[in-house]
Amino acid sequence: SGIVEVHCETDREVLYDRLRRRDRSGLRHPGHVTSGMWDELEPHLGSGTFGPLGLGGALVRVDTTDFERVDYEAVLSAVKAAVGL
Repeated sequence: SGIVEVHCETDREVLYDRLRRRDRSGLRHPGHVTSGMWDELEPHLGSGTFGPLGLGGALVRVDTTDFERVDYEAVLSAVKAAVGL
């Protein structure tokens, strides 16, 4: 189908911490600010709500818990393979 979804995954606690820090930084676009929604958002962080979109194409999962351990070359190779390059 030509569609490749790269889905970044991490532990619930890491995701929650990153979202909170980004929200508090003051650097996010207003459309992405989640302040005031934490009580509503928090229960969904580990429930799969933020899972893959299921676009019908290839799915490449990347564990981003520790950015220094991400094998970016492997991710690029998987994407290239999915699109036939």
